[in-house]
Order: sequence, then structure tokens, then C-alpha cells
Amino acid sequence: MRLNTIPFILFIGGTLLLSSCFFSGKKDKLSMPLNIGEPSKAFAVNIDGDNLYSLIGLPLASDSMKNVIKQLGDFKFTTSMDEYYPYPTTAAYLNYEFGSMYICVRGAGMNIERSELQKTYDEYTSSFKTESIVIYPEDYKKPLPYNLKYTDTPSMVEKKVGLHDNFFHTPRETDYKFFYPNKGLEIKFYCGLSDTTITQITLTDSITEMQRFPTKFGADKEK
Repeated sequence: MRLNTIPFILFIGGTLLLSSCFFSGKKDKLSMPLNIGEPSKAFAVNIDGDNLYSLIGLPLASDSMKNVIKQLGDFKFTTSMDEYYPYPTTAAYLNYEFGSMYICVRGAGMNIERSELQKTYDEYTSSFKTESIVIYPEDYKKPLPYNLKYTDTPSMVEKKVGLHDNFFHTPRETDYKFFYPNKGLEIKFYCGLSDTTITQITLTDSITEMQRFPTKFGADKEK
């Protein structure tokens, strides 16, 4: 009887191993980055300082964006569907995370599953464009926009970028932010007992940001 149990144990063990490999492979497949193809021409893209703004609105399928992704090197690829799955989203947000910086791309994606992302991208390629760039300046080794430094105080930031509007000021106990919609810029600070540092810089499209505040920038602006 004991000998008869050995094949059964081996069978169960093999089944579990195959199941593990199957689900592991499925998970790995879902976490793989989107296949956007190779650039037709290879070239270096200047992304120092204010040049980062040139990436906002660029199609992911463009040679410039393909070269930027290759230029920046290894990245972690995540999507809004990874975070909220299985709930549908109104758009597909793709995040290319390069450690101290990540690029967020927005594209068509209503009611699609993560496994359908490649198919959706292939069908609606032109809709996938860079929406924002987030920088963590303390670890970022390249020049920052507006010549900012992560150790800049709020007053130093205002000298470089301009006075912030209290309408967009959001104070907290230990952190707050300056929001410049007309510049497509958001700067988050951490305020400790002995120092103040910039923890995050976000670049977006200024025209789109201003449209969110018609009473400040649009037709509803007070005369």
C-alpha cells in the first residue's frame, strides 16, 4: 500500500508544479512592458532641465519617446489596470518608472483588461501620449527644470519660478506644495524641524492644467 501511494504523491506534486508554472507565467506575462517597437532612427534626446517639457504630449510611438526610454535604461512598467484591476478605467495610464523619475503615458483604455493592453495599443496607437513626468529631485542626477535644487526653500523656488498663488497653496503640518498651472508645474516640499527640501516635481501640459481653472485662466476669469 505504501508503494502505491508514491505514484499518487508524484502525480499531485507534478500537477502542483505545472499549475505553479502556469500561473507564474501568466503573471509574468501581465507584468511585461508594452511592445512599442524599435525607433526607426537611434539618437540621443536632450532631457536636461527645461528640455523635459518637450516630452509632454509626445506620442509613445514616436522615435523621440522610444529613444528616451532606451536612453534612460532599466525601468519598472506598471499600469492603472495593474493598480485597480479588475475595475475598468476611463483611460489606460502607463508608468515607466526609472527610479528617481517616472513618465506617465495616457491612452485609450475604457473598460479594457490588463491582458488586452497590447491589442488596444496596436489599435489606438496614436492616442498614447506622455501626460506627465514626476521627478524625485534628491536622487535625480541630471539638471532640474528652472534650475531647481532639491534643497531649495520655498522662497528660493519663487525667485526661480515666480510667486505662487495662494489659491493653489495647500499647507500641511510637515509638507505642502506650490502649484503653477500656467507653467504645468507642481512642486511638493517637506518641511522638517531643521530643514526644508523639495520631495517631488511634476511636469504637465500647462494649457490642459489652466483649463481646469476657468475662474483663474479662462472665460470665467474676473475682469
